[in-house]
Amino acid sequence: MTTAPANTGSRPAGGMTIGVIGIGDMGGAIATSLLRNRCDLVVSDLRAAEVEKFVSQGARAARSLEALADECDVVLVVVVDDKQVAGVVGKLLQHPGRLHSIIVSSTVLPATVIALEEEAGKQGVSLIDAPVSGGAEKASRGICMRCGLSDGRRRSSEPLGGSVTLCSLSSQMRGEGVKK
Repeated sequence: MTTAPANTGSRPAGGMTIGVIGIGDMGGAIATSLLRNRCDLVVSDLRAAEVEKFVSQGARAARSLEALADECDVVLVVVVDDKQVAGVVGKLLQHPGRLHSIIVSSTVLPATVIALEEEAGKQGVSLIDAPVSGGAEKASRGICMRCGLSDGRRRSSEPLGGSVTLCSLSSQMRGEGVKK
């Protein structure tokens, strides 16, 4: 993998570096939106060709999940299922680097999110459950992710790079329940 220079234009994300793990249809659309809004972006995917595609557009490739955690303030996890989410988040929590927030944007069970949120809290990292609905087309235009935050972290909205806004719902809603 090659590493491109950071997208150093005016960064609406307040200078934070954002990571996206899983740049398939949905994660790729989110990454496209973040790049369009001149965010400093680091990407990771099992498919090298997808990573190279985003590097050519201004993102940087993560050499590993540990390296991604060292470079990023926030990471969006957009992988397939509970098993992959648990594996990726578990690896990030073994080496949180400078991460302060992990946003899970995969459709997972509430129990998965609750368990991961507890583990993340032990590391001083916020875990936000924000599954995406509306498809890749909407995600590429900029989206509002509905999320369930624990009461101590409830916010009406939290902008992320000018292209993604987290809109908090009831703290009781986690995992698939957020979409309903």
